[in-house]
Amino acid sequence: MLYHSRFLLPPGQRLEPLWAPIRHKLASALSAWHPSDSSAKLMIQPWLRVFSVGHAEAFLAKNVVPKLAQCLNELIINPANQSMGKCMYILINRIARPNHSRE
Repeated sequence: MLYHSRFLLPPGQRLEPLWAPIRHKLASALSAWHPSDSSAKLMIQPWLRVFSVGHAEAFLAKNVVPKLAQCLNELIINPANQSMGKCMYILINRIARPNHSRE
């Protein structure tokens, strides 16, 4: 009976065991990522709608935010000759905070 009742769960809950391995694989893919490569946004964005808000925010905080923060820390502010490259990385890679309610 337990086997059959598992399939009566909502689709998101049936797939819940898959989310942790997927987050792990995404984290592995981001290990060598640099914010100058905007492809990460395309890779991550669809998954943020599937993961719970808590998991999505934790994933971003662990795998994306530190790299964006590093770019900001390396930014040299020079009004006479300002290079906006690193700021553009931050803006281009802005990943919307998950706002669905699945918790």
